[in-house]
Amino acid sequence: MSILFPFVITWALLAVRLAVVFGATPVFEQFPVPPLVRACFVFAMAAALTAALPKYWVGRDPGAGQLIRWVFQEALAGGLLALCINIGFAAFSIGARLIDVQIGFGISQVFDPFTRRDTPILSAIFANFAVLAFFVTDGYLVLLRAFVYLVELAPPGAAGLPHFDPQVLLNGAGRLFVAGLALVAPVVLCVLIVEAALTLAARGLPRMNVFAVGMPLKIVTGLTALSLWMPRAREPIGRAFGSSFELFWRSIN
Repeated sequence: MSILFPFVITWALLAVRLAVVFGATPVFEQFPVPPLVRACFVFAMAAALTAALPKYWVGRDPGAGQLIRWVFQEALAGGLLALCINIGFAAFSIGARLIDVQIGFGISQVFDPFTRRDTPILSAIFANFAVLAFFVTDGYLVLLRAFVYLVELAPPGAAGLPHFDPQVLLNGAGRLFVAGLALVAPVVLCVLIVEAALTLAARGLPRMNVFAVGMPLKIVTGLTALSLWMPRAREPIGRAFGSSFELFWRSIN
């Protein structure tokens, strides 16, 4: 019992931290993963980490108040990592919004079950694509390394993060637009060229219905450019997620 009790307490605290990380990010929420599967995954991963890191086990029996305080601290630590991950996913959302507005898909809305609100078509598609890109670019491996480092820096039952600079997160969040634009820059440029050509055509042919002609043309151009660009966009995609993890390292060091 003397060995089992610290293991169980540490396991429960790490499960809280992992639950916040996966619950506050689109890693699981974007696809219909059953809640029971999510819970089993979180508890299994927490058990594996607890068994692999015995030197970080809680070494004393906490009271009810102390245990509540530890749970709150674990939720804050997991929330910090989740916030940095969401910065990378937000870049995809910004890039999709740029294209949606340019080609006119912002007019048509679809219901997004993740955000519980109306979302333009490409924004909904990009939300699913961002999760797939997160796994394809090995972002999950970086996430596991970041989580283990966070455990080493702030073990379960500790007083919290010894070093945390919120200003780093604020400055990094300001670069979201740049990261989102880099994801779709060639597509935006192609649509801008079409818009410039339509503007010149409208001046020479004032009776032409620019809206009726330009909308389908911009949609075809935008989707064609997007289909040609996305297979070659591995570098900006990796940079979007890499910048979010870089913010995490810098904010706690």
